[in-house]
Amino acid sequence: MNITPQPSTKQLFNKNFNIMDYLGDISNFSETNDYLSILNACFHADLFIIFLVYHNFFKSEFLKQWYKRFQFSAVLADVLIVFIVIIAARFIYTYYMNSAFSLWKFTGISILIQFIHDFIFSSFISIIPKGYNAMFDFFKDYINEVGVNALLGDTFMIIMVCILSSHFVTYTLNTNLVVLIITLYSYPFCINYL
Repeated sequence: MNITPQPSTKQLFNKNFNIMDYLGDISNFSETNDYLSILNACFHADLFIIFLVYHNFFKSEFLKQWYKRFQFSAVLADVLIVFIVIIAARFIYTYYMNSAFSLWKFTGISILIQFIHDFIFSSFISIIPKGYNAMFDFFKDYINEVGVNALLGDTFMIIMVCILSSHFVTYTLNTNLVVLIITLYSYPFCINYL
């Protein structure tokens, strides 16, 4: 019987571990193959936020009501705005940055775009009269309740999406699709807590 020796735990941990081996470049606006990885990251980050909200790591009755009341529309609104922010960051990084990919620079640009979006969006909904759109009315109440803390939550989500996107871009198309399908399958169960 021929048994192949397994490396010891000490040998495994003595290897040169480099986190960058598990992260890829998501900054190239022309690289359309990255969009599935980015979408995957957006859904994962949103699902993580939902988990934190419903398990009281983030104590926000407004966010609980957001998901209870608007269900998958709330998910789409959250996921797609972050996706749009990342697309805008990719555009800026590709056409205005003259440097190799840096996850930290890319994340910083994404956060800046998210701040600009949040300012424009809150200004826009403030001029719309109450009763025009249920989601806009909800946002008005949410902004009045949490104020600047809304920016912190959005920033946390952007940071998660940038890191997760950079990781998911190292996956194959098949793996990304399987992960996305499993994530989407779990949403109905996660947004319908009692």
